[in-house]
Amino acid sequence: MLPKRKRLTAQEVAKVLSRGRSMNSSRSPAVLSMKVLGVEGPSKIAVVVPKTLARKAVLRNSLRRAAYQGVSTLPFPSKGFHIIFFVRSVPKEAKTATFREESEVLLKKL
Repeated sequence: MLPKRKRLTAQEVAKVLSRGRSMNSSRSPAVLSMKVLGVEGPSKIAVVVPKTLARKAVLRNSLRRAAYQGVSTLPFPSKGFHIIFFVRSVPKEAKTATFREESEVLLKKL
């Protein structure tokens, strides 16, 4: 799990959703997509798992934690970005490794 100072607050998430630009992975099937907003200050992220993808809260939380774990090992961009990762499908194996690879591909687009 990421430290709280590196995660987006509810107000920051609302700003990214309203003014951010979307990016999708070229992989098929896509596991993650993201929405990005350039800001002053440090980079922060959030992970969203929709209820339509995982009905049970236990599964949604485990997917969210696996995504945070995968993203936490990657270097963040030097200038400030607020990034929201959306989980689009449940990986069959090695969830953390899959999320790490997919987020690495998406972060290279910045």
